[in-house]
Amino acid sequence: MSDLARTSANLAAKQRMRTLGDLDSAALMLREAWITLAHAAADPEQAYHRTVLVVFVAASR
Repeated sequence: MSDLARTSANLAAKQRMRTLGDLDSAALMLREAWITLAHAAADPEQAYHRTVLVVFVAASR
């Protein structure tokens, strides 16, 4: 029984680490998108709608 509990705990820990990695990757992607959009919004010459589209397409890949 203790082997089953230990295996279950190890599996849960591995899944959590994978989840944390996924969250970290998503946070970094969101940060890059935010920086890109913030720069585009601050520049009056920038085609803001095009930048939003480019960021959206890049994020969906």
